[in-house]
Amino acid sequence: MNPVAAMPLSKPIRAILVDDEPLLREHLRERLAAHQEIDLVGEAHGVSSAVDLVAAEKPDVIFLDVQMPPENGFDLLPRLECVVPRPVVIFVTAYDKYALRAFDTNALDYLTKPVHPARLAKAIARLKQSIADQRLVADIKANPDSDTAQGAATSLDAMDLIPLQDG
Repeated sequence: MNPVAAMPLSKPIRAILVDDEPLLREHLRERLAAHQEIDLVGEAHGVSSAVDLVAAEKPDVIFLDVQMPPENGFDLLPRLECVVPRPVVIFVTAYDKYALRAFDTNALDYLTKPVHPARLAKAIARLKQSIADQRLVADIKANPDSDTAQGAATSLDAMDLIPLQDG
């Protein structure tokens, strides 16, 4: 087991929902309420309102719908390039046909509506690992001489190594 995965997060994961359908936002809000590590800090009904919400709330994760006429969720992604740190994106949509495109944009996960609790739990587990990894890297960069940095440098096992050949 990855030692980072076993570590509890020191602060909640800040999340926003972006979906043009209020009932579907409510459905996902109810599902997320079962996950105490998620702090839902806002909701947006489209790409423009999502840009403003991201700037104001600085979320760790965006649960993002694809179809939100006149724009779509993919239109939000280029607008996030200047956001530091960039929020993780989990697509939540009724259409499975956008999954490959979503993963091409480095989405963390892709959920289909209606969101099933077990599938959401898997996505949240991946999210927790991703956020923990990001926070660990940020901590190591900020404090390279800390015990955390020293421990991270010495806690590699065979599965962490990649053999390379030269010449």
